[in-house]
Amino acid sequence: IPKRERYPDMLIPLAETAAILKDVHTSVSPLGWGELPIEVTPFYTDDGFELRITAVIAGYDLEELLLARIDAINGVPVEECLQRISKMVSYESETWLRYKVLDGKSGEDCYAYILDTGILRWCGIIGDDMAELDVTDINGEEWVLNLYEEERYSYEKTRYDSGTGAEESDVGIDLMWQNYYEKNEWCKLLSDGETLYFRFFSCVPDDMSV
Repeated sequence: IPKRERYPDMLIPLAETAAILKDVHTSVSPLGWGELPIEVTPFYTDDGFELRITAVIAGYDLEELLLARIDAINGVPVEECLQRISKMVSYESETWLRYKVLDGKSGEDCYAYILDTGILRWCGIIGDDMAELDVTDINGEEWVLNLYEEERYSYEKTRYDSGTGAEESDVGIDLMWQNYYEKNEWCKLLSDGETLYFRFFSCVPDDMSV
């Protein structure tokens, strides 16, 4: 069976309908089994965010594109991709919207909506099983990266490892990763090597152990 026929297209209209309520507790996940074979992480700045590649498909000598900034997918700027996909995300804040579309990590697996090929086709961002990404690497060099749809979990990835995070130039991505399902939090060491950043997705007032 072709990959795209395994994608449950009925879920996207349901997700769009649920998103009208703008209630994070009333939502439908439209994710299928096809994805672009990378992982991404949004880097937040004073001017907004930059979507950077933090894992690539193994075996294709793409390691030099780790931490490259994605500028557009098939000519559609990342910010516009976010807005197109937003209609199927039930969110109450821009923070949650960006998490679901641009980040969406759970353990070592990335579920960012912007990588789902079924969603990208539905939103008119890609037309077939291939996406052309305009990227800028960490040296400022511009690349065109052609990625073909892969079935989720069917391949290996090479992830960026920032090492100790002690150097000023080290961005410190995923140095420390804790995902406690009972507390719903994660943390990481920031670039100066001295600050630990925590993100909480929920707060339980009676639980003083968090």
